[in-house]
Amino acid sequence: MVYRILPFRSYILLLTVQWHGNGMYIAMALLGNLILFIPLGIIISKIIKRNNVLIAIGIGFLCSLMIETYQYFSCVGTFEVDDLIQNTWGACIGCCLGNIANELCNGHMRNKNVYPIVGCWIVLGGCCIISMLQ
Repeated sequence: MVYRILPFRSYILLLTVQWHGNGMYIAMALLGNLILFIPLGIIISKIIKRNNVLIAIGIGFLCSLMIETYQYFSCVGTFEVDDLIQNTWGACIGCCLGNIANELCNGHMRNKNVYPIVGCWIVLGGCCIISMLQ
């Protein structure tokens, strides 16, 4: 059972290691955890209309906690507090993006066309960032 409970440990490592060594791996792991939960936040913004950012933070944290707890007890991965932080931020960012999309589409588009567009932009942005890291 492996765990890392020091908050922001990955950020400290990222600032202290060389980029072409472990730095690129750490950055990609942090970015991957962030991007992983953005769709959850977008879905929450679509389903829940009031106070949805706080709800997205709570649901994102609880889902991430379940994943990290499973990794800890099954010895499949490492329980990391940084993963909890990044996943929760991802859900929060996704909810904010969903709220923006909802506001933009309240007029003539009525939400049905915006989610594939937002999803494509997220995937495209992630691919661009990953390609720059390599």
